[in-house]
This record gives sequence, C-alpha cells and structure tokens, in this order.
Amino acid sequence: MEDLESIIKSAHNQSTRPLIRDTVRCYSSGAYRSAVVSLWIAVFYDLTSKIRKLSESGYGPAAAYISDLDNAVANGDVPKLQRIESSLIEEARSDFELISTREGVELRRLYEDRNLCAHPAFGDADTLFQPTEEAVRAHIAAANSAVFSQRPVAGKSMIASMQSDLSSRSWPLNKDLDDFLYSKYFDRTRVATQRNLAKILVKGSIRPQDDSRRYAQHCRLACHALERRDAELYYSTLKEVLETWASAGSITDEDLSWAVGAHGHYARFWESIPQAEVSRIESLLNREDVGFFVENRLFASGTPAHPRASEKYLELLAELDLEELETVSRYTRDKESLLNHALDEVGGV
Repeated sequence: MEDLESIIKSAHNQSTRPLIRDTVRCYSSGAYRSAVVSLWIAVFYDLTSKIRKLSESGYGPAAAYISDLDNAVANGDVPKLQRIESSLIEEARSDFELISTREGVELRRLYEDRNLCAHPAFGDADTLFQPTEEAVRAHIAAANSAVFSQRPVAGKSMIASMQSDLSSRSWPLNKDLDDFLYSKYFDRTRVATQRNLAKILVKGSIRPQDDSRRYAQHCRLACHALERRDAELYYSTLKEVLETWASAGSITDEDLSWAVGAHGHYARFWESIPQAEVSRIESLLNREDVGFFVENRLFASGTPAHPRASEKYLELLAELDLEELETVSRYTRDKESLLNHALDEVGGV
C-alpha cells in the first residue's frame, strides 16, 4: 500500500488527506463499497474547496457558486445540495476548467459507482453492486491525478491573470523570469492549461495584444524561457499556431518579420513554420527596406538560424543608421552584434 500512502501525502489540500486515508483504509480491508463512497466524499470536498479558494481570490463565477453552496447548507436545502453534488463534475470542467473532459468522464464513473454503492436496490443480495478491487484502485488513481494532486487554479482565471501580467510593467525581464513563469503558471498545472498559456505567449510575441510593444517583448522573453524549460511544448505550440494561421491564409508580411525576430534564432523555428512561409520570408528580406524591419522587430533576438535568412539579416543590420540603431537597442537581445555595428558606424563618421 506504499503507493496509496504516497497519494495521501501528495494531496495538495492537507484537509483532504484524512478523507483519502479513510478511503485507503476501506480499500485495504476489502470494504470496496465503502471505499467508493468515501472516495467520492473526498473528491466532492476537494473540488468544492478548490472552488472556494478561487472565490477567495476574487474569481466571480466561483464566488457565486460558493454562495449558492453555503446558502443551501445554512438552510438545510437537501434537494438543492443534491443538485449541486450531481452537477459538480460538469461545473468543475466547463465553468472553472479545474478538470479536463477526459477526467470528467472518469470522475463521472466514480460518481455513478458511488450512487450504486450508497443507494442499492434492496432485494436479493446477489444483485447488489459490488465494485472490484481493480475498479476501486482505478477510481483512486483517477481521483488523485485529476483532483487531489492539483492546485486550486482555474484555467480561465489563470489565462486572464497571465494576460494581465503580460501587460504590466512588473513582468520580470531578467534571470528571474524562468522561475516566475513556472512557479506562477506552469508548475503543477494541467496539460491543457499549459498548452493554452503557451499559445498566448506565442501569439502575443507575433501579434501583440493592442499592438503593445511591451506586451510583445514580455511574450517573446517568456517564449524563450519556455524553450529552455519545456522545448517540446514550445515548439509544438509554435508549429500549431503558425500552421493554423498559414492554413487560414492570414499570415501577413508584418507577422513574418515579428515571427523571425522572436523565434528565428532557433533552428527548430525553421522546421516549425510551413515551407511556403519560409519562401515568403526570404523574398521579404530581399525586397523590404530596413525601416520596415526595424518597425516590425526583426532584430529582436539575433541572427536567424537559417543560411540565406542570416546572410540577408546581417546585410540589413549593416544598413542601420544611428537613429535606427538607437531604436533597435531598446528591444533587442542581440546587443553584441548591435554594438559591433555601432562601432563601425561611429568609425565611419
């Protein structure tokens, strides 16, 4: 039972742990009906506790839900409490995004088994529902993965929080960004939410919210932090976003310049973007004037990791005048190349 003990210890909410321990005791003694009933109690308590935490953080839909729950408890409104209990899984999935669709299906099976265990049709004893040891263990594993081990964070509220932070002046720009990004947003966050957060960062680095240069810079630096910590999530999200835009025919010349400036210094960027768009990038680099690329942040992250694009990039870098150099210096991370060019400019004056 060592692995079941570890489930108790890993539960995020310490108040839930005694309830899980009750489930483990029932399971260990072979009382599988009691284990299922006890497990549902733990799941219901943990999910409503998570919603209560969201309410305390100021998340409006959670506050309304908790108000209804507390009023039903205070008034002894059993029918309403039964409705709240029966709809909890769907509310947790659709309204709060605390669980995924697949997890909702698994928890619904637990709830249905709990009803069979707690409300048997009295008759011949042989017809009573009897969950198997394997079924109960599967329910425990599913409840732990979907509920007990998770932080009280709603996907929708987390996305709104990140978008607000990205627009603020307090977004970290230095080495603290990696820890900030993961401790606040990505650590112990479900996969679907991580994917949605990554999409916000990729899209914002190319098409910034409200055309905000600050927002774009924050998204770009966060993408670089994501590449360092979870390269597969970063590149798969980048590929998905670019392919979706390309299939819709919505990628503009400005988008291409922003995309290369934010992500083009990574070799895998050139594998992630559709080849037709690579051809457009090469054509754009040969036809547009340097002022276009200064405005659309081509020089944000350094030399592109693509032979022909890098050659043209360096030619464009050499065309920057002192005013353009000053503009680029305010947003680029490629300070060394910029400094070398500035010295050449000064030496040529």
